[in-house]
Amino acid sequence: MISFDAAQASYAEHVQPLPSEPLPTAAASGRVLRADAVAAVDLPRFDQSAMDGYAIRHQDAPGRLPLQGRAEAGGAAPVLEPGSCVRILTGAPLPAGADTVVPQEQVESDARHVRFVDGAQPGRHIRKRAEEVAAGQRIAEAGQRLSPGGVAALCAAGVASVEVTRLPRVTVLVTGDEVVPAGQPLSDSATPDANGPLITAWLRAAGVAELQTVAVADTRQAVDRALAEALDQSDLVITSGGASVGDRDFIPEAADAAGLIRHFWKVAQKPGKPLLFASRGPQVLLALPGNPASVHLGLQLHLRSILARLAGDASPALPWQWGRLDARPTLKGDRPLFARARAHHDPAQPPRLDLLPGQGSHRLGNLLSANALVRLEPDDTGPWAAYLPI
Repeated sequence: MISFDAAQASYAEHVQPLPSEPLPTAAASGRVLRADAVAAVDLPRFDQSAMDGYAIRHQDAPGRLPLQGRAEAGGAAPVLEPGSCVRILTGAPLPAGADTVVPQEQVESDARHVRFVDGAQPGRHIRKRAEEVAAGQRIAEAGQRLSPGGVAALCAAGVASVEVTRLPRVTVLVTGDEVVPAGQPLSDSATPDANGPLITAWLRAAGVAELQTVAVADTRQAVDRALAEALDQSDLVITSGGASVGDRDFIPEAADAAGLIRHFWKVAQKPGKPLLFASRGPQVLLALPGNPASVHLGLQLHLRSILARLAGDASPALPWQWGRLDARPTLKGDRPLFARARAHHDPAQPPRLDLLPGQGSHRLGNLLSANALVRLEPDDTGPWAAYLPI
């Protein structure tokens, strides 16, 4: 058994980034860059107005100037004649000869003339060409995960496509003869499947290329066959159940038979101790326990780290934050407890962490309201605790 932090270090050591693929920039939100993105054009591409107003030479104000023409965004600007002004709109190219834009609120105008009451400062209300980004400049680095805002910034700089890590192909194996898919008739001893929907919903939200879920009978032959078939077509295999030491827990032995290298089996954490991580070349197996709360914790704390590594994310660390507990529980044993909690946010004070009732690994009800996992160490005292937003 290894510590939680050692498990995280093992992912960093053994999980390899997936291959890359080109993608239109507009479709790349949420994806991780595998190559630097370089601006294709200046941003802005030309000197342009930052206001609706009038383009002039600053030395011509104050005074009454004839209106020479109009410049609009997307159109060509006239050449400014000395002693004249041009009506200009926000984003329009600055007329040649102009060095200042005076906002429309600061002038008096009629159909043919504009009166500039005050003097003008040269360069006011002008966005200079390439003042934000110059063509050829690196604007995003490999390993960066693109946000919608990042997509907009790249598109504005003329970056039409980017090289990103391709999404993983994933197979989920749900073990347990007692587990019945949702909507099917239940015998007296059957259990509706919660783990399969939990894992697949979580993966769809995270982003995958292909996803299939397979129900597997509790026999060694069935587990061997299902795992071998999953590895034939997947980058990542996730299993629920069958990872402990019971009579029908066949995942560890099946992993060995499939040629996977075990990096660890069992993590010092509550819930979810019987967790197995193995790999075969670039392929990864994460075997989770069967209790739903343990599966949920495995997704949030372990699969989250694995997916970040598969994506080549330069910032794969879990985003722990600090909050204040209403009350710190007394822990039994020497393993940390990752407790489901509600984090209450108030701008005037640190987040307040309210541990939810029903922390058993078999219980799911508090997942309806949980928005945090709080890390509680046996030897810690005081009101402060690290938590992970979920």
